[in-house]
Amino acid sequence: MSADDGFILRHLVREVLDSTNDADPGAIAGMVMARIPRGQVRVALSQTLRLYVRQIVSETRNSRAASVTPIRPNVSSKVSGIRDGWQRRLRDRTHGADGWKMLADCTYDDLLAAASERRDMASRNDARARQYDSWARLLTEHDVATFGDLPPEAQMNAIGRVA
Repeated sequence: MSADDGFILRHLVREVLDSTNDADPGAIAGMVMARIPRGQVRVALSQTLRLYVRQIVSETRNSRAASVTPIRPNVSSKVSGIRDGWQRRLRDRTHGADGWKMLADCTYDDLLAAASERRDMASRNDARARQYDSWARLLTEHDVATFGDLPPEAQMNAIGRVA
C-alpha cells in the first residue's frame, strides 16, 4: 500500500481504540473490521499481513523446538530428537543484523544481533512485570479490588512513575 491509497489501517485502529472502553482485542478487531471501507479490505489486509506472518513464524519456530519425536525401540527419545530434529531447525526464520534469514544462513553478527534483540525484549518484559507487581501491591496496601478503585492520588503516583 502506498500513501496515495489514502487508507491507513493503523489510523482506523487508533480511532476505534479511542472510541471504545472494550479491552478485548478480538472485540476491537471486529469493530475495526466493521469500519473498513468495502473497497479497502485488500489494502487493510496487506498492511497487517507482515505482522501476522511474523507471528506464525515465531509460533512455528517455538512449536518445532518443543515438538516430540516418536520413540523408536532401543533408542532414547532425546537421541532420536537430536538426530531427526536438528536439521529442521536450520530452516527457523531468524531476525539478525542483516534482516530476516534462515538460521542456516545466519552469520556471527546476525546471531549476536538476534541474541541482543531477545535480551532487550526480555529486559522490557521484566520491567513491565515489576511494574505490575508494584501496582498489585498498591491494591493490597489500599485494600481495594481494582486499580480503578485506588485513590486518584495513588493512581497518579503509580502511573506517573512509569511515564
